[in-house]
Amino acid sequence: MVPWRPGDSEERQGQNGKKPEPEKGFDLWRILTTPEEMLDESERVASPAPVDSARVPVPEEKVAPEAMPEEVTVHCRKHPQDLAVALCPVCAAYYCKECLVIKKGRLLCKTCAETIYAPTEEEIIAKGENAYQHRGDFLPEAPPEFNPAGLMPGAEGSLANVFKRIVAFALDVAVARVLYLAGYVFLTLLLAGISKGAVPSVFQLGQGNIWLGTKVIWVSLFHYPFFFLVLVLDFMYFFLCFAIANRTPGMSWLNLRIVSAYGDFVGLDMCAIRAALLVATLGFSIITGLIHSRAMGLHDVAAGTYVINYSGLKRVDVYETINVKL
Repeated sequence: MVPWRPGDSEERQGQNGKKPEPEKGFDLWRILTTPEEMLDESERVASPAPVDSARVPVPEEKVAPEAMPEEVTVHCRKHPQDLAVALCPVCAAYYCKECLVIKKGRLLCKTCAETIYAPTEEEIIAKGENAYQHRGDFLPEAPPEFNPAGLMPGAEGSLANVFKRIVAFALDVAVARVLYLAGYVFLTLLLAGISKGAVPSVFQLGQGNIWLGTKVIWVSLFHYPFFFLVLVLDFMYFFLCFAIANRTPGMSWLNLRIVSAYGDFVGLDMCAIRAALLVATLGFSIITGLIHSRAMGLHDVAAGTYVINYSGLKRVDVYETINVKL
């Protein structure tokens, strides 16, 4: 029997009409030499035709663009929908423009500013400037030194000039007397109408002349029996003005107001003491401010108040003399 050799399978198949079976012992040799002949036609994979390397275009080397740094966006801690504008040096948290607060020349977030310093302007305005009622929340127990250093005379928040305060007091006295006169005339007319002539009216006092009757009433206001009544009315006038707005009409016209040792709204007890001593001394207690280091009158010393220049456009803060929030 002629041994089977690779390559003569087709020749033998053509002679006998069927594919000869390989002899035993040659399977391992076929696997090592021609393994593709042991596969069926369906399992054979045609090897790719050789490609001429000269005709294949070499792709250009792709140059990676320079890596651009990604823009990092930081949002506010309290308002995540808003972008942050700065980093708080106290809590190391980012905050937005709405949370930005300037205190003593430092940029802080609103939370740290409320914790370290007095409340912001929005809180004081929301409370109606009644900060003295909430003193225990944010103000120290001992009043700080009121020291308007670095302010030029007449600047916002500086101590008011004594002569300017005297002019304001004179204006208030004139306004008060006009109000008393108008009230007295109205009261006499009302009582004369109710009593049907039993109480003399301004017309009867002037014998039909209203201006003459008004002059009689004006002179009677300075008469001895009415003097103490006028003092009581003066006390009510100054007390109500101090308690409501911390300033009188005369002080408002000259851009003045009173503040506490904390630089905030003056309480009712301090307003009562100040008004009582101011009226009891007939205003002469203001002159003592000429010899006082802080231009405080006798009534200011007793009440613990200061008179400062204040136009009403900015809030006065004793911690910064003038706290202007930008």
